[in-house]
Amino acid sequence: MTRLAVLADIHGNLPALQAVIKDMAQFAVDQVVVAGDSVNWGPFSREVMEVVSAGGWAAICGNNELYALDFETPRMPPHWSSFTLPPILREQLGADWLNAIACLPDELCLRFLDAPALRVFHGVPGDPFQRSYPAQATAKSGPGLRLSMSQQSSALTVISPWNGMSTAGTSSIRVQSASPWMAS
Repeated sequence: MTRLAVLADIHGNLPALQAVIKDMAQFAVDQVVVAGDSVNWGPFSREVMEVVSAGGWAAICGNNELYALDFETPRMPPHWSSFTLPPILREQLGADWLNAIACLPDELCLRFLDAPALRVFHGVPGDPFQRSYPAQATAKSGPGLRLSMSQQSSALTVISPWNGMSTAGTSSIRVQSASPWMAS
């Protein structure tokens, strides 16, 4: 059984990431995936990227990576002109990490041998800036990430601190077993 840890919205918060890593050790995780927003807000964006890279973790861009990459380029929307954080983030990361982040995909499709395909995205598919509120899903925004539960044995175990990691340094790990996973 593949044991997958899915992290998101780390926001450059190295102490919170370190707490999650320590907590993850009890689960013997096979692979870690970072579903965007590794960087920004917190003062340790470079260090977070070093941890993600050193761990060989799969990662995608979230809206905060795109703020760093697209700010003051032709891709920048006009309403970003008042943003003050992207230049600071760029300085923290430096050219080498910005180039590495530029090579991250916007979405992933994971295909483990013992599980159905799992689509990983930030926000909603095709739009990392759109927030996903499953209880308030609309036809436009889509349902976000959905988990389809089955009474059968697990094909995939996911450990996810999505709703527990905050810039205050708290973390939470939830273990859920699913067969099959459906992300749409």
